[in-house]
Amino acid sequence: MKIRFTRYWLNVLCMILGLCLAPAAHAQDVALTSADGSLTVEGRLLGFDGEYYQIRSAYGDLTLDGSGVVCFGPACPSLDAFVARARFAGSAVLGQNLMPVLLEGFAREEGLLLGLTSRDDLNFTYVMSDDESGLPVGEFVFSLNDSQDGARALEKEEADFALTRFAIDVPDLPAPRVLALDALTLSVSQDNPVRAVPLTALTRIATDKITNWNELGGPDLEFFAVGKTEDAISLNQILNAHDQVVAGRAVMDQVQDDSLVLGFTRLSEPGAAVPLRLSGACGADFVPSAENLKTRDYPLTSPQYLYQSKQRKPRLVRQFLRYLATDAAARDVGFAGFVSPGLDVVPMAAQGDRITNAVLQAGTDTSLEDLQDMLQGLAGAARMTMTFRFQAGSSRLDAQSVAEMDVLIQQLETGRFDGKELIFAGFSDGEGGADANRRIALRRGSSVRDALRRGSDMLDEAGVALTVSGFGEAMPLACDDTEAGRQLNRRVELWVRDVPTDTLQTEN
Repeated sequence: MKIRFTRYWLNVLCMILGLCLAPAAHAQDVALTSADGSLTVEGRLLGFDGEYYQIRSAYGDLTLDGSGVVCFGPACPSLDAFVARARFAGSAVLGQNLMPVLLEGFAREEGLLLGLTSRDDLNFTYVMSDDESGLPVGEFVFSLNDSQDGARALEKEEADFALTRFAIDVPDLPAPRVLALDALTLSVSQDNPVRAVPLTALTRIATDKITNWNELGGPDLEFFAVGKTEDAISLNQILNAHDQVVAGRAVMDQVQDDSLVLGFTRLSEPGAAVPLRLSGACGADFVPSAENLKTRDYPLTSPQYLYQSKQRKPRLVRQFLRYLATDAAARDVGFAGFVSPGLDVVPMAAQGDRITNAVLQAGTDTSLEDLQDMLQGLAGAARMTMTFRFQAGSSRLDAQSVAEMDVLIQQLETGRFDGKELIFAGFSDGEGGADANRRIALRRGSSVRDALRRGSDMLDEAGVALTVSGFGEAMPLACDDTEAGRQLNRRVELWVRDVPTDTLQTEN
């Protein structure tokens, strides 16, 4: 017997069957009836992920556990022949170069067959099938263009995932995942003698205010800058604009074949061109190495993001998302030409260049005694390749830092830091007085520590000690004469060491 029921009875059904809010997708009319036939919900079917029905009813958008209901109506899916489906939109470079390698690795790990059906280079589907029966179990559908297109598709619910080469602003999305790391580089041919370019020269090169090699330490010859955007007036704009539908292979070919060409290229783009170091008058040169990308010490590091909708994903898709955090996926990322965002250790012995530069930059506001205090505070510790930064003019973590906080919480919950002391070492730019900068750095370190505390309740159980230190402007990475340099210096580094037996959670 069908019962029309009030919101009270709907809430009862929620508790019994596991109802919750869910976003809209494709829809057709169905009726979902409890196993004993006593309760029925009618509405438009929004989706089925193999476990849960998502329905738009008179009571709102609901999700019902498929094990507790029976579906009636022509739109009801087949429970035995369910095929998981995930729709991807966004960057063509990521969709063409990175995702296929990750899907191949995942299929191999799961013992599934992987096939490709394609309309064109920007629209294609990877189908995963059971190895024994040959029946499809999953479809990964790609409709590619650029990062902004991915953001729009996700906002309009035309995609489940957006592949982007920079952070996007779409309200109410879960925290993004950093799929891989890339970097914008200036590159030259192998027979060009120039091997470094000032960081401050990038925007002037992009806007044709520098056009001769002699302004970059080379011969008195004009160069041709390729791969640039005419509208870029800041480093962030250069990074964001360098997201082309067509991959940068043509630019790389121009650079490696002509010694008079200077190219804005991506580190992930294959070729024989030489990426230049970025030099700074107030710090060590910036080299686009894997370590510097992971620590974000290279100023043109470009995290490659995966954003997802709030809609519940099918089990196979959730398994793929878990695969992205494995060592096997990290190898896939490297094979595709990118740098894995995995968390590594940089021992103190490898910090020589940074410490030397800190000593050389010591002066009125930062004394050698301040540097000694810093080294004493970090004694016995190693730096992790995880650096937290904040949105410009804000105390909120930026998109990459939010994603990295999720990684840190996962690593902590898997036991990686059991019995360890995590040091949140805050640093500032050189604007203002030294004492004020140390207080600012301490507040930033405290805010990152507090974010970890909010995200995990296993700190005490795992025996993890947390220490916050504020070192102010003691270890600058760049000059403070540009906003880009100041932003680079404002950071919270993560260091780790064994917990002394008498250590409690402290704040220095």
